[in-house]
Amino acid sequence: MWSKSRNLLCFLALWLTLIPKDTWAQGSNQAIEVSGTIQASDTGESLPGVNILIKGTTTGTATDLDGNFTLRVPSPDAVLIFSFIGYNQVERRVGNTTSFNITLEPDQDSLSEVVVVGYGTQARATVTSAISSISSETIRELPVPNLASAIQGRAPGVNVTNAGAPGTNPVVRIRGIGTVGNNDPLYVIDGVPAGGLNQINTADIESIEVLKDASAAAIYGSRAANGVILVTTKKGQVGKPVVTVDSYVGTQSAWRQLDLLNTQQYLDFGRDLLTNGGEPVPQRFDNLGDLANVNTDWQGEMFRPATIQDHNVGISGGNESVIYNVSVGYFGQEGIMRGTDFERFSFRSNTEFKISDRVKVGQTLTIAYSNRNVEPFTGGRTQLEHMVKSVPYIPVRDESRLGGFRSPDRVDGSDPENPVLNAELRTNRQQEYKILGTAYGSATFDWTLS
Repeated sequence: MWSKSRNLLCFLALWLTLIPKDTWAQGSNQAIEVSGTIQASDTGESLPGVNILIKGTTTGTATDLDGNFTLRVPSPDAVLIFSFIGYNQVERRVGNTTSFNITLEPDQDSLSEVVVVGYGTQARATVTSAISSISSETIRELPVPNLASAIQGRAPGVNVTNAGAPGTNPVVRIRGIGTVGNNDPLYVIDGVPAGGLNQINTADIESIEVLKDASAAAIYGSRAANGVILVTTKKGQVGKPVVTVDSYVGTQSAWRQLDLLNTQQYLDFGRDLLTNGGEPVPQRFDNLGDLANVNTDWQGEMFRPATIQDHNVGISGGNESVIYNVSVGYFGQEGIMRGTDFERFSFRSNTEFKISDRVKVGQTLTIAYSNRNVEPFTGGRTQLEHMVKSVPYIPVRDESRLGGFRSPDRVDGSDPENPVLNAELRTNRQQEYKILGTAYGSATFDWTLS
């Protein structure tokens, strides 16, 4: 009896050794093929092109023209994600199910959203042209100084290049460059073509629509050849007065600086350069005199921590006879480089009066003032060029000289200007005033013709 049992155990051990290891995992990790049909709940029709993705992976498929799909999943624990534009996303665990009949519900929020299209408004579900929309909530997510910067990275097909200096208008290109001349898009603010984007307070914007295709030319003509950016400002709503206060203060700094030579490194480099070139070395290189202990960091003198701040106060409300939205704002931004800054004061008033059940009149008004300190360009050279070329053993200030500043002499073999002198004494300020207003009226007539 014991001999037979021993032989049986040996045979079982040998069988367990020879059997492939992955056979044990087939019961729980065996791939499963699932299939199914997807249809819309509102029409009952099958949906082609629905995305089916295994959650947590990049494996998936899409439905065919009849709304059918087939997909191989790794295990019963896999979760399938069904998604389609304009419909709510659905998730289903595979489990023991191999055939799925999925019904997708329309996303009412996205389909009922109203979009400004140039000649009025439309529900997003009925829009057929190429339009990108940006809401006021999205605009205020980041501290942006102007309208063009609010579009940056938020509208597909729109390229925004920021010059960097406070108060400068970014370069906006919609779907690339279309001409060798002016490629700027047309800006329309509350129905009126306008410029001066730095004078528009981003806190007053309700929405931005970017018209990118040729249909915009049917409304605005050849001016829309480079695209159209429609700006709608905030209006009042019927209800109790609502006071809003929006304010922030932050700092900016140069996150990266160039690795420039100090005094000793500059002298060693200068001697080697001139000697190898067969040029005489300036006498000052061997005897700096009163400049011997000077080691000026020109980038440290020019770059600074800069504040950026935005403060807005508004009141809106209305009743059956009048609705209103009034706001005042201040925006200030110091440049990270000395001699550059920008500030803006703005006032906006949007009102609408209901004269009778058939007649309405209203107005929009913007009053703004901006003051910008522009980087000085002397001799066709930028301040950064002066910083890079400035000699480290020359001090920034010298009380014995006119104006109190020191600059390189001819004996130094260098001709940059003192950038700190340019920033403090050679100021270039641009002041702009903007008044933009519209007035409108509407009347409804109920005529019966016979």
